[in-house]
Amino acid sequence: FDMATGTGKTFTALAAICKLSEAVSHNLAVIIVCPYQHLVEQWKSDIVLFGMKPIVCYSASKQKNWRQRVRNSISGFRLGAVKRFCIITTNATFGTDFMRLQVSRLKGNCLLVVDEAHNFGATKAIKSLPNHFDYRLALSATIERYGDEEGTRALFEYFGPKCIEYTLEDAINNGMLTPYYYHPVVVYLDGEELEQYVELSKQIAKAIASSESKRQEDLSSMAKMLLIKRARIVAGASAKIPKLKKVISDYRDKKHMLVYCGATTIQDVGYKEALPDDAETRQIDAVTRMLGNDLGMHVAQFTSNENAEKRKLLKDEFEDGIHMQAL
Repeated sequence: FDMATGTGKTFTALAAICKLSEAVSHNLAVIIVCPYQHLVEQWKSDIVLFGMKPIVCYSASKQKNWRQRVRNSISGFRLGAVKRFCIITTNATFGTDFMRLQVSRLKGNCLLVVDEAHNFGATKAIKSLPNHFDYRLALSATIERYGDEEGTRALFEYFGPKCIEYTLEDAINNGMLTPYYYHPVVVYLDGEELEQYVELSKQIAKAIASSESKRQEDLSSMAKMLLIKRARIVAGASAKIPKLKKVISDYRDKKHMLVYCGATTIQDVGYKEALPDDAETRQIDAVTRMLGNDLGMHVAQFTSNENAEKRKLLKDEFEDGIHMQAL
């Protein structure tokens, strides 16, 4: 299902699961895989609405006996004593030895649903998916992996062709999503960043030239590493922090704001006072300090470091808009 974010991939997938269950006389094992714990919890709430009681599998799951429940369900399904069950888990837990062993034991009508399936386009990840499942469903708003034709091809080879395509334009035109304005704000690399960018570009050119094939999907691992390193210079350009401060100052009293940060560091000395001379600060920490300290806004980070309970509290406070302006 190639559907824009916010258009109901979860509900559409659950409706498809129900249809499939009817087609196989409700004799079906369902495994749903999500990238993050908070998404598992969101899925769990929706799954219950469709009459399923999922086994929630990840390290911090409130279902403390989930491992035993997985063993019992799979053993019962193999013996015919259990007609149907549903497992919902994270990418990380799905990749553990325990889960891989249990999944390998499954036979019969088995469905694998992968949310944000583009994350499995990497060679190692796609090989971790079970080949003995007859039913497979990928969900993504960006199933075509940018700059990775090989990974995209591997996803389609595993999951098959698109059967639903619902674009952002379709959703806006149909009144399903809110229209929005997009205003790019240009910043420039400083001298040191530009020097690094140029040097990395030279190294990338050499790596590509030395590759046996110049096709994008056949780039050497060295070239890919250099491309990622160069992209991080752009993502973490130090000029973004003061520019963000200038742009957002007019909105410092507003609420319901989202600020997306790159998974990178910055070299802005203005935000390194508390760090060693040779340390770099994460962009998200610099942004948090700027918004919270310089502009006096009520902000919080929403990352993989926050557990499920903390994330729920943050989402509730963000929705309320009284004590939280921005995430």
